[in-house]
Amino acid sequence: MLTRTHLTGSALGALCLLSITSLACAEGEKATASGKTTATQAGSAATTAGAATSTKEGTAPTTGKLAAAQGAKSTAALAATAGADELVVLETSSGEVVIDLFEDKTPGHAENMKKLVRQGYYDGSPFHRVIDGFMAQGGGKTGADGQPVDVGYTIPAEIVPGLNHHRGSVAAARTSDAVNPERKSSGSQFYICFADATSLDGAYTVFGEVVSGMENVDKLAKGDRRANGVLPAGTASTIVRAWLKPKDATTAGKTP
Repeated sequence: MLTRTHLTGSALGALCLLSITSLACAEGEKATASGKTTATQAGSAATTAGAATSTKEGTAPTTGKLAAAQGAKSTAALAATAGADELVVLETSSGEVVIDLFEDKTPGHAENMKKLVRQGYYDGSPFHRVIDGFMAQGGGKTGADGQPVDVGYTIPAEIVPGLNHHRGSVAAARTSDAVNPERKSSGSQFYICFADATSLDGAYTVFGEVVSGMENVDKLAKGDRRANGVLPAGTASTIVRAWLKPKDATTAGKTP
């Protein structure tokens, strides 16, 4: 069952990103010059140290099992298969959103998302966890119990200095450091930031940014903070379909 952790404090002291059934939480702010470091925690009491072999991760749908074999490719191999620079277009239930992927700096994540778009994996998937003023998370298929299920593999982290969390940033969800010390990314789940989230910088892979349609991201259905932003089944905004188009130099790199 999908575990949930409540946010604490008005400043989002415990920032948790759902990936499959585990919660990846980056607590507090960035390390300071005095030597303070960012602490991490692994979701609620129901999420144990054995979450690395969670039921959800082991029961990805058939499409996820097929994609899992491809997910074993290294970042270098994915980069080698990358084609021309392309934009990802998400037709959501609240309007069109266009994402510019950082193919040059995060080639593994960029090619992985394009691969899933070509396969139609995101079509019909929900933005299942949306916290107003923080981020909107999606990219997981709806499982038999109505909760999101990831594609079934992980991607090596591509955490690049300077690629930080700001309004419109697109980054990969993942499980917590407790079960994922290498900070490998979820195979399909991603999130879009509504605002700057500096406490996440250096802990998650930022691999793109919204260049058009951020106002439509703002319109996505919001979850209850008391439920950590998780929306009840059937109430979430969805990605109706996704496709790729050639990058237009006049629009790339511009977040509304």
